[in-house]
Amino acid sequence: MMNKNLFSIETMKLIYNGIDENFYKPIEGSIVIPKSIFFLGNLSFEKGADTLINSFIKVKETYPEAILHFIGNPNHYPELINNFGTEIKDATKFYGNRNATEIVELINTAEVVCFPSKGENFSLSLLEVMSIGKPVICSDIESFKEIIEDSVNGLIASEENFTEKIKINM
Repeated sequence: MMNKNLFSIETMKLIYNGIDENFYKPIEGSIVIPKSIFFLGNLSFEKGADTLINSFIKVKETYPEAILHFIGNPNHYPELINNFGTEIKDATKFYGNRNATEIVELINTAEVVCFPSKGENFSLSLLEVMSIGKPVICSDIESFKEIIEDSVNGLIASEENFTEKIKINM
């Protein structure tokens, strides 16, 4: 409202940020890692890293060959994963922070990419992954629901059914 009054704007329109679809695109010849679950972002409770780890443990019961891949600042999560035993530790990969080219290359190998955030602004990472053409599963928060129409261009999951939504893509 402040901008409307200050600049005498009669009609306001929301314009979303964009991404470079010529850069964030499928790479011909990329080989998808079977049963690979990717996370893109700094690992934190707020970004839903705990939700994804707990879901991954349940996914492993059905798909023992599943692998969890984290791209972004790992924070304390490599040490945390050690608490879940060798099977989970050996099936979890931490790539750390990567440049944009490396991120595109890694995401091209993903079977599914998860965004389990508990709170988020408009997500450029989500748009980038979608532009690459990967299936996405997002938490049930308003900013993701502005982008994702459940079962149309991605899946929306609650914390309780994140595991089931991942299994749909396996």
